[in-house]
Amino acid sequence: MKLVEVDIGASPDRRGHTRVSGVVRYDDPRGGRAEETYWLDFPDAFAGDVSASGNPWLAMLLPVAVVSNEPLVISRPVDARLLDNSRETMHVWKRWFGDPVIHVEADVEQPDPAAPAGARTASFFSGGVDSFFTAFARAAEAVLARARRLDPFRPLVRWLRRNPTLAAWTHRAEALIQDVDPMSFRR
Repeated sequence: MKLVEVDIGASPDRRGHTRVSGVVRYDDPRGGRAEETYWLDFPDAFAGDVSASGNPWLAMLLPVAVVSNEPLVISRPVDARLLDNSRETMHVWKRWFGDPVIHVEADVEQPDPAAPAGARTASFFSGGVDSFFTAFARAAEAVLARARRLDPFRPLVRWLRRNPTLAAWTHRAEALIQDVDPMSFRR
């Protein structure tokens, strides 16, 4: 399966929308079409944020290629981390579902050091732990920063430190809390 062509232009079906389309050619059409066009429409307000790289195509076509058991060739440069993580994802799918690990071929995109880092986050909310983390991570970060400034529990912590029975436990708990990165939940 190969992404052979990508086009960004006005949507022929919806006024005020931009269409990103990609022509995909299959190695084995299995009695179907040898070539298909995948497309997505976006409101024109987001047209400037639409990526011309191979990143969205890798994310969208990887499951199709794995289920079809065809190698995937992306004709656009992709992010090196995304490419590595796509391979890791396939290994997880193999353990979970028995799906094959396919070969993915794409040029690695060279980041532009002058380009500003993206400030937006996209999330597909499934209701799972990862979705909640993504949805609430920035809000939690602000709450934690505010809590560190206000610290309403400071009098309680002082009392716990002075209490001979609880002091050792309090110091251990404080050490554990200080070693934990609250945004990644890692020690």
